[in-house]
Amino acid sequence: MLRSLVGSEMCIRDSDQLALLINGCLHPTEESFAVINPSTGKPFARCGSASRDQTNAAVAAAATAQPGWGSLDLKERQQMIKNALRAVSAAKPKLAALLVKEQGKPLGQAEGEVDGCCLMLQNCLGLK
Repeated sequence: MLRSLVGSEMCIRDSDQLALLINGCLHPTEESFAVINPSTGKPFARCGSASRDQTNAAVAAAATAQPGWGSLDLKERQQMIKNALRAVSAAKPKLAALLVKEQGKPLGQAEGEVDGCCLMLQNCLGLK
């Protein structure tokens, strides 16, 4: 799933079809909003805006998924966190570039934010 989020499925550039990832499936949206780069004041992408029904479906999907996560043993959870850590680390340049555009922060700070995410995931691996 992270690979999809890092790609362009959540914010699709140069496309009329925007979609939200809900319960592992892409759902088209009827409305969208511009994502503005605060350093330029100009839009650089469009994102789908969830309807009330889509929001409720996403919350319900998360609630349905939680018991499955809760039933995983420690080794399985650690493996999933390791996979997420590898994916975030591998996507650091793309994620940092996106943070620069979304938040208008310097690249070094954006890279630090991604590093912080990786550190949080590493810390989670130490929980028992």
